[in-house]
Amino acid sequence: MSQAADRLRTFYNPNDYDPTANPGGMAAGGHRELFVPVLRDVATVAGEIAVDAALAEQAAAEVRAATLSGGGLVVASPTDTVAGSLASKIEVVGLDKTVVNQGGNERLVLTAQPSVGSVLFLAQTCNAF
Repeated sequence: MSQAADRLRTFYNPNDYDPTANPGGMAAGGHRELFVPVLRDVATVAGEIAVDAALAEQAAAEVRAATLSGGGLVVASPTDTVAGSLASKIEVVGLDKTVVNQGGNERLVLTAQPSVGSVLFLAQTCNAF
């Protein structure tokens, strides 16, 4: 985040204050020396959090808009934020892909191509009494 966040995380500490050996110590009078700087850092970090929250809400609104406009959002990885259909997010080789129920509860159907030189084995079991 920022230097203010770094100071809150690592510089300020509960040990005795010493201007040379431990300038971030809050004990032994350090709270008097550091009260205002700590408040400034807290205010700075709070402002950064507000900005980040607004950006997160904007991103969520964009995702909702993409989803509601029929584009759909299929997330392929934690870093994938591009709206797209299920068909555009999955690559297959040697199979035909079809998306059933586009724009709704999409399902991907993969069909073997008989001419690609691959063999697809399907098995079904039956329990007869």
